[in-house]
Amino acid sequence: MSTGKRAPGRPGALLAGLLLAGCAGGPDEPGAAGVASAGELAGRAMELLNARYRGPRSWEDVLWKDYGDATDEYAHFSAGEKAFYAARYAEAAAHFSRAIAVAPRARQYSYRGWSYASLGRFPEAERDARKAIELEPKSPLGYFDLASFAAMQGQVEAACGALRKALERGLKPRVLHQDPDLLRHLQGQHCFEQLRRRG
Repeated sequence: MSTGKRAPGRPGALLAGLLLAGCAGGPDEPGAAGVASAGELAGRAMELLNARYRGPRSWEDVLWKDYGDATDEYAHFSAGEKAFYAARYAEAAAHFSRAIAVAPRARQYSYRGWSYASLGRFPEAERDARKAIELEPKSPLGYFDLASFAAMQGQVEAACGALRKALERGLKPRVLHQDPDLLRHLQGQHCFEQLRRRG
């Protein structure tokens, strides 16, 4: 499962990004030319922010109000990952639900689906896999999840059908030879062995 890009955890990275992106400078803003030290770089960043965000909306408000949600999303997703890999699946599902509430993304639904599946809550796991497909229909992610959940329930034909769609969307064929869950549940099944031979 892919974790994707991380959201900025604090405003320092954003300050540097704003400086590098914007400090070529307009006529009324400081430029980046001649910056000699990290301290001076930070000072120029502060000048840039103050120049851009005068008035009732300070640059602190801009940072925390505009970027706070992204930080919250990452915090919940990261906590969910830690709980998931520690086999605390109910806790993981709760964290991924909070991340989804901030910004629904396919990877959040995928991780929450795996949390539910690990708890034996397959209808909820399958719903999350279908939501991941809805959000990223060209990705193999949701179809691979559906295949895995079907295989875990002994639904061989449904698993193979979802695997075909995952392969059509870029799933690496070697996964069918290496994934321990697929091998445990599907190895020796006719449709699965056909897919493996094609890969």
